[in-house]
Order: sequence, then C-alpha cells, then structure tokens
Amino acid sequence: MTVIIQAIRRQDEAVQQATSSYIDDIYVNESLMPAQKVKEHFESFGLTCKEPERLRDGTKVLGLRVSGSADGLRWGRGGDVPEVPTSVMHRCVFSICGKLVGHFPVCGWLRVAMVAIKRRATSMSTGWDDELRDPALRKMQEETLARVSEDDPVRGKWCIDGSKFTVWVDTSSLDLGVALAVNGSIVEDACWLRPENDTRHINLAELDATVKVVNLALQWQARVLHILTDSTCVYRWTTDALSGKARLATKASGEMLIRRRLATVTETIEEYNLVVDVTLVQSCRADRLTRMPCRWLDLPKEMEEPAPVNCAVVGRRFKPNHVADVHCQSGQSGVNRTLYFARLVDTCVLRKDVESVVRSCETCKSIDPVPARWKKG
Repeated sequence: MTVIIQAIRRQDEAVQQATSSYIDDIYVNESLMPAQKVKEHFESFGLTCKEPERLRDGTKVLGLRVSGSADGLRWGRGGDVPEVPTSVMHRCVFSICGKLVGHFPVCGWLRVAMVAIKRRATSMSTGWDDELRDPALRKMQEETLARVSEDDPVRGKWCIDGSKFTVWVDTSSLDLGVALAVNGSIVEDACWLRPENDTRHINLAELDATVKVVNLALQWQARVLHILTDSTCVYRWTTDALSGKARLATKASGEMLIRRRLATVTETIEEYNLVVDVTLVQSCRADRLTRMPCRWLDLPKEMEEPAPVNCAVVGRRFKPNHVADVHCQSGQSGVNRTLYFARLVDTCVLRKDVESVVRSCETCKSIDPVPARWKKG
C-alpha cells in the first residue's frame, strides 16, 4: 500500500509537493492544493478515499486523536482506556499494556509502570492462557488505569519543526529513562528496565542512558543536541571527552567500560557532525520515567497463597504483639526475615516496628550478645 500510494503521488508533481503519506493515511497541505483535488487524483487511478477531514476540527491520524487547541494542533490517545477483566490471564495483562502504551511516542510515567506490571506477570507464569490469581497484580492495574483516566500522559504537540533537540537523561536502580524535546515540547520518551541482578554502578548506568539518547536523537535527524543530566560524574566525563581538555579522571573497577562508552559517544558525534553540549541540572524531566510507587517494589512475589502465620491487622498497621507472634513463629529470626514474613500479610508493616520487637525480645537478648565470653590471651 505504501509503494502504491507513493507511486500515484509521483504521477503529479503538484500533488507530491502538497501531500505526505504513511501507509494509507494522506496528509494534505491545503495552502498548496485543495484536499478535494487530491482525492480526485487518487480516484482517477482507481483508489477511493473517504471524505477529507480537517485536523483542527478533530480527526484520527495514525491511531492518534488530533484536534485543534489554543497553542496549535495537539494529539492524544485515539481510543478509550481499557478495563481490567474479571479473570486476569497472562495474555490479557500484555494486551492491556499494549493498548495503554502501544505505538504512542510519548507516555511519561506510564511506560515504566507497564513494564513493571508485565515483569510481575511473567515472573508468575510462562503460559499465555494461564490465569493469574494475584490480588497485588490486579491492584497495580486498577491503580494505573485510574490514574490514566484522571491524567493521561499520552499527549503532545502535533506540528514539530526544528533540528535543535533538548534531551533529558536519568537513571535509577529500576531503569534508564530519556526524553527528547524540540522547542520545549517533548516529541518522544523511552525507558529501559534494568535486570534484577544488574550489578553495574549507577554512574555507569547513567552513561548508558547518554549513549541511548544520542542514538535516539539521530533517528530524529538532530544536528544540535543539548543534553541535561543530574549526574555529576557523567557531566564531567562527557564534558572532558568532548572538549579534550582533560583525560578521564577515574580509577573505578569499570574504568575500561567507561572509556568504551565515552568513545562510542564521541565517535558517533564526530561521524554525524553533531553539535553537542552537556549541562548539569538538579533534576530533569526524565525523572518520571525512572520512578514508580514504592509500595509496588515492596510487594511479595506471590500473594495467591495464604500467609504462613496468623496475624491480626488493625487498620493499616500491625499491633506490636502481633509482630511479636510473627517473630516467634518464624523461629526467633532477625529483623530482615521477620519483616519479610510480616509483609506477606500486610505490606504496610514498618521496619522500625519490627526492630522494636526484636530489640525487646527476651530470647534474642539471651543469645545476642553472647552472655559468656572468652578471656583474652
């Protein structure tokens, strides 16, 4: 279809200059040619078109809903927000995530939320038709959909022009996040979830995000690139590498890995004749791409089975004596293990409550510290 439409456009030079197409969607610049005349041109070659729709009046283009506003044309989500089905299957979870982020270039905080939900679903089941009986997974989906209904981050400016890009990069222990903007409007964002067993230092991960954002900017044919980062090390490394005024000042265990990434950045910039400068900021607009609710990170891996111990919950907090019951039934374990078992019942248990119970436990005090000590010598 793409080849056919492009071939028909080339039959008339005026039509080719006034139109831009992607698969079967044709965008017409009516300052050069009326849309009705373009329709007649395609009908002469046997292709029927629907009646032209003006973007300012609101229409759907490439799966996006485009409409006019006070500051020009804006695009948003083209369909309705899906609902969580009664029976949650592995296939349904990925289907909902695909509908929420799909092909949208800007998704903000929704990207990392969807990746976290899919990772949890994958850790619980490998079959597409397996039913996931996890209350926590359902709660994560419902919370996300409710937030999207109130404030959908899938939106942006439709008409973007320019080769000067401002890019934000940020990294957390969870993922890497980047955001590209032209004239103050974000045109694309992306995030990459880090592996659970990732042992890379945070500074090395920040440098990885810089490499990714340069590659992303080249896809937009950027010529001037302004990188904003909140990492002092990345700012110093990239500035020294681009200016050539100083050698790499690091003796970290990953020194050679850092040098290799900096060489990749500098060689890419030289190859594509980019003008790049780096600025250190306190925080950046990519922060939202690397954050998710802390309560999601503290959820146990499986909540389908009942808790191994019986503990009463009062409101959103445990009573101290019930934390003590968990401590005794878990074999007089330490703070970390007691906290783990307590949070299987209620994720709102605080570490300070557990520390208070373990510190006041008579059995634990009798063996730690050891009452009898060896004499010196």
